Amino acid sequence: MFGDNPMGELLCEIFANIESGLLRSDRVAHTMKLVDRANYCSNKSDAYVDTPQYIGYNKSISAPRLHAKALEYLAPNCQEGAKVLDIGTGSGYLSACLAQMVGRSGKVIGVDSVPEIVKLAKENVSREDPTLLDHQLQLLHVDDEVGYASGAPFDAIHVNIYHTEVPKEVIDN
Repeated sequence: MFGDNPMGELLCEIFANIESGLLRSDRVAHTMKLVDRANYCSNKSDAYVDTPQYIGYNKSISAPRLHAKALEYLAPNCQEGAKVLDIGTGSGYLSACLAQMVGRSGKVIGVDSVPEIVKLAKENVSREDPTLLDHQLQLLHVDDEVGYASGAPFDAIHVNIYHTEVPKEVIDN
């Protein structure tokens, strides 16, 4: 149906996930189609494979299935105009998806503890849709263990770093 088009393969998988119940909303499916994962992966040929992809600096972009689950979970709190914190922004993919969901009147702040990763995320978003960085998306280098209290409160917080428990500083955000 899509030939050698990897984006087409992802779209097929997205539709299959809708039918299986993984993706429950058209809004999340639309967002995942709108933000091209290939712009956020080091190896473009594997961008649509449902596995994490290494992006450098000991970091990876999560598998599309995990992004879908996170977006579905966060969607009720990511309406137009919402304010969202993405801790451990990595490649910037999920931050860009969230920025699309909150719209121009919303704000997404993506933070990461590795300055080179923040630079990479900005480059990736600029390749995808530079207007996001002009309006509703801010990517910052901060200690992602504690979140971004100066931007609080947030309507939703996505934590993409490993913790045995959520730090109090993040809860306070």
